[in-house]
Amino acid sequence: MNILTKICIVVLVILVLSACSAFLAYVVSAENYRQSLQEEKEAMAAADTKIRRLEDTVRATNDQKIAADDESNRLRAQNAQMISERLKQFAELSAGHSGMTGRIEELAGKTQGLTDAQLAFTAIRQEMWNELVKVQADRMQLTVEKLALKEDVRRKEEENADFRSKNQRLEDQVREREVTIAVLTTELERLREAPMGAAIGMPSEVMMPAGAPGEGRVIQLVVPSEAAGQAKIAGRILAIRNNIAGINVGSAHGVKKSMRMVITRGAQFIGYLDIETVEPGDSAGIVTDKKLEPQVGDQVSYPSPVKAGD
Repeated sequence: MNILTKICIVVLVILVLSACSAFLAYVVSAENYRQSLQEEKEAMAAADTKIRRLEDTVRATNDQKIAADDESNRLRAQNAQMISERLKQFAELSAGHSGMTGRIEELAGKTQGLTDAQLAFTAIRQEMWNELVKVQADRMQLTVEKLALKEDVRRKEEENADFRSKNQRLEDQVREREVTIAVLTTELERLREAPMGAAIGMPSEVMMPAGAPGEGRVIQLVVPSEAAGQAKIAGRILAIRNNIAGINVGSAHGVKKSMRMVITRGAQFIGYLDIETVEPGDSAGIVTDKKLEPQVGDQVSYPSPVKAGD
């Protein structure tokens, strides 16, 4: 029920009430008919005025309703336009999302390719590392073999030098004997001519006889001093062949050529290792003065952690 219908109902109710009032007034006082009629006419005029006012109000209300309907239609049109624009934007976003999905899938494919390449590179690097370890082991073996050969050559040279030294000593002894024989022969001739021999005292120093190499030279023995203390160096034997041992410490750890390191196994003294070849990360040398056979894994250190007689 709209407003106009309500207004009409109200108007009708007012008219009915007015008519009832007029009728009652006419019935009660017939003598005042004219006055009542006049009053009724005035009431009817007032009612007509009220009805016209009500009609004006209804028309104004209808105009407002029409304006409200126009505003509602305009708002519906704007809402429809906004919905159309939102749908268009959603379609554009959906197309952009599809494009982004394609890019993401493409990037995922590239990422998988990079992952496969990285795995291949890791495998190649591991293979190269294994080759490097093998090469280092071969180099250590070659170093040990080289030192073994060098030790063999040194032994041969020492044997030759010892042989030459023995030969020289024998020659010196022969010359000394010849000189001694000549001196004794001269002394014997002198003693034969003299009635008594003079006592010959022993010299306090031993000198080379006349005619011998180094005649009149005094030989002194010099005891080398102990090596100065150095920082602790510790390592292990990696490889050993004959008396040549390779260890896992080198110049980067303070190892130097001709250094004498001590070989131990727990608290046992094994022998000494005279360093011959030094690399940054490893070195090798000759085992000397060994009490037991050295093994791979034995400890090497400098200076000595134990005494040789322990």
